[in-house]
Amino acid sequence: MKTIYLFDVDGTLTPARKQMERGFRNFFSKFCKEFPVYFVTGSDRPKLDEQLPIEIRNAAEGIFTCAGTEFWRKSELVDQRHHEFDKELISTLERIIDLSPYKGRYGKHFEFRTGMVNVSIPGRNIPQEGREAYYHWDRAYGERQAIIKSLARFFPEYTVAAGGQISVDVCPKGWTKAQVLTRLKTWHPDCRFVFFGDKMGADGNDRPLADVIWADSSDNQAISVEDPQQTQTMLESIYRAGHAEQLLELCA
Repeated sequence: MKTIYLFDVDGTLTPARKQMERGFRNFFSKFCKEFPVYFVTGSDRPKLDEQLPIEIRNAAEGIFTCAGTEFWRKSELVDQRHHEFDKELISTLERIIDLSPYKGRYGKHFEFRTGMVNVSIPGRNIPQEGREAYYHWDRAYGERQAIIKSLARFFPEYTVAAGGQISVDVCPKGWTKAQVLTRLKTWHPDCRFVFFGDKMGADGNDRPLADVIWADSSDNQAISVEDPQQTQTMLESIYRAGHAEQLLELCA
């Protein structure tokens, strides 16, 4: 059975909001030439372009950005979905930002993407050291989890999930990464799907796609990773096993 590989980007293939590391980049370029690959990211296209080199982007079968509300083939936008967000939701998010006890603020607390609003208490203009500081503070005090639970209670028509290290993603119900599986099954019937992501916890933005992949078939896999180094180690094993299988077929 043919396998289709799906990858989150931020934290799975690259360090948070950074470029893919050179050693992994060289290996992954070979992997994409051997196996069918799709990227499924919550980020928009400009951020993806900053993180993944062009040879890898072009080697992929396709790219889903903004949690699947945009689909790209190489540099061409094939289609996208649009949504106008509830004004009361936006007002509530503004109050949440104002009331947060976290002191380090860097500006650009909202980022509207296709079908999604990304909300960050410290702000998306944050430098890397500030990003790390907020991430560890949030792990200790659970601010993002509290925001997720509150918004889920008062705005049940939206799905809310932790995104990356410093933000929360809000999208219409059903407009999560899970939406990509229906399209992929149409394009690749009778295939199995293996998804790698680093946010597969209960409130992570990779969890919706993991859930539908698990429910769809026992042949599918959703693999939770801690960082790009773990992803690389696993893919190297898959790559070696794939070549060993091809060699056995040639010798048969």
